[in-house]
Amino acid sequence: NSLSENQSLLKMPPWANPWLVGAICLSMALHFIILYIDPLPMIFQIRPLSWLQWVTVLKMSLPVILLDEVLKFLARNYIDPPTELEDVPEEEEEEEAEEEE
Repeated sequence: NSLSENQSLLKMPPWANPWLVGAICLSMALHFIILYIDPLPMIFQIRPLSWLQWVTVLKMSLPVILLDEVLKFLARNYIDPPTELEDVPEEEEEEEAEEEE
């Protein structure tokens, strides 16, 4: 959920960045290779996860994503809300620039 600090996954989906998707796929592939292809589990001194353990991992990951989305919502709307810019006529901008010089 590191795609954006303040934007929701619904507004900025992960597949919008192909490099990120590629990095995620490569990382997952390497993890699966280390877990399930002999003799790598023995070399890294790990055991493959059972289906029940994978379900547990997913159940523990989902609340993290939901919590992050709630925190992004709060940051967007309450902590750092967007401000509306005032329309300043060009003449006033030029006068301000001249005064600064």
